[in-house]
Amino acid sequence: MKKNLDPNRELVKAEDVCSHFKISNSTLQRMKKSGSIPFVKYGKTYRFNIDEVQQALFKQGRKRAFN
Repeated sequence: MKKNLDPNRELVKAEDVCSHFKISNSTLQRMKKSGSIPFVKYGKTYRFNIDEVQQALFKQGRKRAFN
């Protein structure tokens, strides 16, 4: 799900999201493509807000990401 760029939220690169949640880049890309996590397209790259990704995963029942 694409969102408009909000200057008040910290946006991080895909590698930071992968590191934080201990997932592979292919898993992150699959979740992005399916629309199950929020992201912002910024030029040719994608950025993510860790808190919003965490909330989306929690709502989907993926509590494993919090361990």
